[in-house]
Amino acid sequence: MFRAVALLLLSSLAFADEEPPTIHHPTAWACLGVAAVFLTTAGVLAESAQAREDDLRRLADYRDPQAALPAHYQGTVRDQYEDALSEGKSIEILSIASLALGGVTAAVAALLFTRNEPPVALLPTQDGAVLSWDF
Repeated sequence: MFRAVALLLLSSLAFADEEPPTIHHPTAWACLGVAAVFLTTAGVLAESAQAREDDLRRLADYRDPQAALPAHYQGTVRDQYEDALSEGKSIEILSIASLALGGVTAAVAALLFTRNEPPVALLPTQDGAVLSWDF
């Protein structure tokens, strides 16, 4: 019922000589799902990088309770600081890359949703098959 109503609405918006866009676009839905995964991963990684930044701030602001002096940058304090800094940088790079991939994949999904026919086809040939991409 919903599909018939949606097609009726879409066909009333389209020009007379154009076919209405189809509702089922498996490739577009797959791209949209992959984009959601990339964007969620980017958010989780950004939060993890923020946690490393908070660890760095905690280490830099730490005061010895007895002497009320900052901790010396040596030994375990130095190791913890350098580990948190290294992890934070790596996680930040992964977060940015995941965000970029999510944006590109979402753009591809939007492009695929606006097309009437699927742009990818598997065509049989005498020797096997050919994957065709129509852009």
